[in-house]
Amino acid sequence: MASSPHTSDLEVSLQSSGHCYVDMLPAELLTRVFKFVYWAYCAALVDRRHPYMLQELVVCKRWKAIIQGTPYFWQLIVPSPGNDRLRTQALEFSATQPLTFIASCNGAGLQDLTIMLRGMLEMDVLQRTRRIDVEHLLQGVELQVGDNLMPTVYPLIAQFLTGSEELEELQGLRIATSLDFKNVAGRQMRNLHSLHLEAVRRPPDVGRWARSLRTLIFVNIRDIDSSSFMRALERMDTLEELEITMTSLHLSRDRIRQPGSLLLPKLERLTLYTELIDMDTLLVVFTLPKLSLLALHAYATRAEPLPDLQGIYGAITAVIEDHPCDEVDLAYTAEFKRSVPLSNSSRSQSVPVIRFAVGAGLTYQVVRDMTLSVMARPGLMRSIRSITLNIPQGYRTSEDSWREALRGLEFVQCVELGASARDACCIFNVLRAVQPDTVVLPFLKRVIYRPFTFDKSAANAIVSLLKRRSVQSDRVQCVLNPFIFMRDVFYMLTTQPEVYGILSDDTLLFPVRYCSMDKDPSLQESLV
Repeated sequence: MASSPHTSDLEVSLQSSGHCYVDMLPAELLTRVFKFVYWAYCAALVDRRHPYMLQELVVCKRWKAIIQGTPYFWQLIVPSPGNDRLRTQALEFSATQPLTFIASCNGAGLQDLTIMLRGMLEMDVLQRTRRIDVEHLLQGVELQVGDNLMPTVYPLIAQFLTGSEELEELQGLRIATSLDFKNVAGRQMRNLHSLHLEAVRRPPDVGRWARSLRTLIFVNIRDIDSSSFMRALERMDTLEELEITMTSLHLSRDRIRQPGSLLLPKLERLTLYTELIDMDTLLVVFTLPKLSLLALHAYATRAEPLPDLQGIYGAITAVIEDHPCDEVDLAYTAEFKRSVPLSNSSRSQSVPVIRFAVGAGLTYQVVRDMTLSVMARPGLMRSIRSITLNIPQGYRTSEDSWREALRGLEFVQCVELGASARDACCIFNVLRAVQPDTVVLPFLKRVIYRPFTFDKSAANAIVSLLKRRSVQSDRVQCVLNPFIFMRDVFYMLTTQPEVYGILSDDTLLFPVRYCSMDKDPSLQESLV
């Protein structure tokens, strides 16, 4: 560190206050500081696009010895355009540490990527590689633009998955390039836990790694051998996560399977493409005793026609019946979950939760109708104790439709609502009805409202709801308290004084409570 006329005075001041310069820290503490920087670098690699950030900290011999002499800091190998020597040094500094390679290219860095891939394929390097991530950085899912720039690297990339030598250390492999594997046999990798293939054609038979895979992700795969794939799934006893997105399996070509005939004993997370023609068939075939998350993705731009909607609806309700789910989110992305903590309970506690939402795109009407149908099915949701309704503007559902749907959720105690003023008024009007033939959610105790838009009509609806549900009766088993309004009280007072005045009705037995949008409503000290 350069000296200055004030250095000695500063040193005396720092020493007297118990502080010292960073470069005066013991080597052990410096190593911990550098480790923190290394973790931050790894976490933000995509955003920062800096090949080897720690190299920038080599500002003195002492720091250089620590940084370059700690193999842990050199496990991540990434492209270093115009500086092959830096990447070569990184391999040397890593000593015997397990390696992670991230190789990406947008066409401009083709030469650097080619050199890097050849270095990765050297067996002494490959044998201690634990994870490989290879991708295009090009626009478009099909990755057609720029393919003419990549023919020299395709054979190199293919070798990671199809080489002849066994790789015992490799645990994770992701390949996202427009690559045709031509159904060649896969490389022996007995410890491969995660395989992610994207935008490839005719992939190898994944049955070779069936016994070790915990995560299998297929995105936009073309010309897959569905029979081999289904046979491989039958052997995946350790699989915990499966995603099949924008990939048609053509199950009609496979042999007929009985419902529940394919057991995945450890699968916890399943992600499927909603508009896939044979998605409902796949759902019915599975037996998933450990399922905790089912995500059904839909896309506004799709080439495939919609599948049989009754088949999808039947498959979804069958999943809920067979796997008592704590949370369901039927939306543009539809999710079924278990073990979701209620917002006002301790984080170690879990209660049944159901979450409904609607999305945009071509499936808007389909999702809306399916949401209401699932909610209204008698007895299907009796275990649910908390419901979240996320309703963007334009939902346009009548009070009668909501009343019929909410009747299927008899034992719900908490409602979390995100909606515009118009849709919120619709829900509040349904909830405030206490007549025998119109009452819904008789055990409701808590409402959390996150307004997208808000006006005086919504404020009046809230006050009316609180007055109606503040007294217990034969038809209303619980008192509604609290009603949490997700807006800062000072914001409401200064920007919407009329609305605030309505909500401050002094005749309310239980006043509205406020919470900032960036706060968790379970933090009671944030409530006013």
